[in-house]
Amino acid sequence: MMKLLISLMVLLSSLFVNAQQSSLPRSMWPPVYLLDSVKYAEMPCFDLQKITNIYVAHEYDTIFHAYGKIYITTKNPGELHFIPLTQVAKQCKLPLHIPVIFMLDNEFIKKTSTFFIDSAYILKTEIVKGAELESVNKDLSNLTIVRIVTRTKENIDKQKQIWIRGAGLPENLIKHLDKNNE
Repeated sequence: MMKLLISLMVLLSSLFVNAQQSSLPRSMWPPVYLLDSVKYAEMPCFDLQKITNIYVAHEYDTIFHAYGKIYITTKNPGELHFIPLTQVAKQCKLPLHIPVIFMLDNEFIKKTSTFFIDSAYILKTEIVKGAELESVNKDLSNLTIVRIVTRTKENIDKQKQIWIRGAGLPENLIKHLDKNNE
């Protein structure tokens, strides 16, 4: 009798959860991304120059509760190596128990649990501890911000730039720089 009661409770709770998911109108369901035939809940982050084909199917998928499927084919299937943000944190040697805010270039990543990035698309990671920020109070001193800089032409060019600070540049350096820019 107890097994029957537990089975009935599990069945009813699963029906309740499914009813909540399907209570959204179908047009509000998010799409499913199929990148080289692998399903992702969110669009993974990678170099868009590697895409050869995109096909959008406007159909309802009641299994995944999705409206539309976005099929993406890359130039070299299997070349992309997607990692979650937990792996990025691990590569930065961050302890697992500390609060972390992730940024992609200059944007905050809001859905961290479903975010995947191609490891080859990461140019560098910058880490800022809350204790280093003057504006952060003592309660947030263990907060860590991880900024992932992607391997785009703009970011690569920016990394190659050399900034010289000071009151003025020596005249011979200005002439040298002007010659190289011609």
